[in-house]
Amino acid sequence: MAQCTTDKCNLDGKYEDKCALHCKKKDYQSDKLKGILDDFYEELAQYIYEELSNVNNKKLQDALLNAREEHLKKSHFSYASLLLDDGDEILKEILTDEIIFFGAINFPEIKSRDTFSFFKIFQLFKGLHFDRSTIGFGSINLNNVQIFFQDCTFENDWSIHSYLIIEDVVSKTIFQNCIFKERVSSAAKEHSRDI
Repeated sequence: MAQCTTDKCNLDGKYEDKCALHCKKKDYQSDKLKGILDDFYEELAQYIYEELSNVNNKKLQDALLNAREEHLKKSHFSYASLLLDDGDEILKEILTDEIIFFGAINFPEIKSRDTFSFFKIFQLFKGLHFDRSTIGFGSINLNNVQIFFQDCTFENDWSIHSYLIIEDVVSKTIFQNCIFKERVSSAAKEHSRDI
């Protein structure tokens, strides 16, 4: 299978020469039937693992190596299960100090009935920095996780929650140069209205 045609991506280009992270998402049902959503979840976990592998932190690198070695012993290796392993308290503790950068990823729409949830993985981190990404999901509500969206496009209705701002963002904003294609509303009950 050919490699994804997106610059610096080494994943398989299964969907019109793109991987599940970079392919254009259509509607939820067709993406689910084609397997894009399941592939997206695992490829996103792999992307996060690779991003973490580039962090200059010996304690983190040792924890990642140990977690990978343990998970390779299992019959089915999965980056998602490696990151979400409840038994690996050392890795989980280290991740709470990390901010993950998502560059040019096309996030799909998701539903509560899905068996996967990348929000479970997001909850592991101190912060999430989305840059030049397309956002298909309709909100993000993670306690104690700092958020920053830069040059992102929001494809569907977006519901704003109470967010923490990433500390080192100079502009002290959550949405910088973003495009919202549909309605934006506040999810807080006392402020519930269209914006």
